[in-house]
Amino acid sequence: GGTGILDFESTGASYYYTRPRMDVQGTLNLDGEQRQVSGIAWFDHQWGDFEIFDLGWDWFALQLDDGQDIMLYRLFDPRDGRAVLTSGTVAADGDLSVLDADDFTLDAVDHWRSPKTSRRYPMAWRVALPKFGVDLSVVPLMQDNEFDARTTTYMVYWEGPVRISGSHGGVGYVELSGYGSDNAPTPVTP
Repeated sequence: GGTGILDFESTGASYYYTRPRMDVQGTLNLDGEQRQVSGIAWFDHQWGDFEIFDLGWDWFALQLDDGQDIMLYRLFDPRDGRAVLTSGTVAADGDLSVLDADDFTLDAVDHWRSPKTSRRYPMAWRVALPKFGVDLSVVPLMQDNEFDARTTTYMVYWEGPVRISGSHGGVGYVELSGYGSDNAPTPVTP
């Protein structure tokens, strides 16, 4: 949080930076037709010597309608749910606030079970940051967004866009990993 280095304890360390509101523009080729597109993008870059198979994570990238950008993450041991690192940032008007675990709550209020892998994921959340006057309901646009990459990266995770309501409106993206019966490299025959 704040330095660009995340300590994942015995699983290693990660370097990380994010640009939550980059202007983007380009050309989209769709059905043989070119369309000009523009908007904003949330860009992250992460690298390091960490071992992803030993961690689970809940990662939230939230863009509020009032211009605040909130990134929250909870890294945990998937065997027992013990939090390894919980932190985040709030950015608004060029100012950055680094969050500790005590600065926010992230509570699952609903769950979804994958029909493909039988994994159970949290699927709607109440996110509260009292110091910032933020109390949000975060709900995925679509529940069935599980990505089974066991044939290539040995990972199964859920990720997808979310809708934000409550004290603020907005949009976001959530990634969940470490849910299910295994979180270790188990080759799967395609």
